[in-house]
Amino acid sequence: MTHGNFYGTQYMADGEATIFRLTNHQTLIPFAQFVGLNDNPSRDAYPSRLVEAQDGNFYGVTLFGNFFRLTPDGQKTTIATLDRNFLFNRLIQGSDGNFYGTAIGPEPPDPGMVFRLTPQGELTPLGYFTGGNGSQPNSLIEIEGTFYGTTLMGGKHNQGTIFKLTIDR
Repeated sequence: MTHGNFYGTQYMADGEATIFRLTNHQTLIPFAQFVGLNDNPSRDAYPSRLVEAQDGNFYGVTLFGNFFRLTPDGQKTTIATLDRNFLFNRLIQGSDGNFYGTAIGPEPPDPGMVFRLTPQGELTPLGYFTGGNGSQPNSLIEIEGTFYGTTLMGGKHNQGTIFKLTIDR
């Protein structure tokens, strides 16, 4: 919730999405539009949940790798186009101002990764999953500079893992 407003996303079947703002006066206002796969076979479909950044803007990544910024007045800018071989999940903003997230890679040979993304769009892989240590990562949080997350699959019984990642900044 920002300035008394709530933000959400409505998806259509082909990935088309409208990000909306619900004001404290209960008015629903379309905020930003993303075209679906039928209209745009590139990468603008299925935007992730937004993260409100320290700079007051909103950031997110589409499932197919468009890293974008939304200003508080709804201006959308694609900052970078990331590796299309990965399916990107929701971002978080780390205490250092960079964004962090997980992505699912094509299996085999790559069941996924944890990555850092600068506000300018430079992506750095921080760790890869191999199946034994997890596969299909889907969540990530930061607690006092250490990242924790879960995977949907992989591990000893192929039922997912909980992981911890400490990185040098």
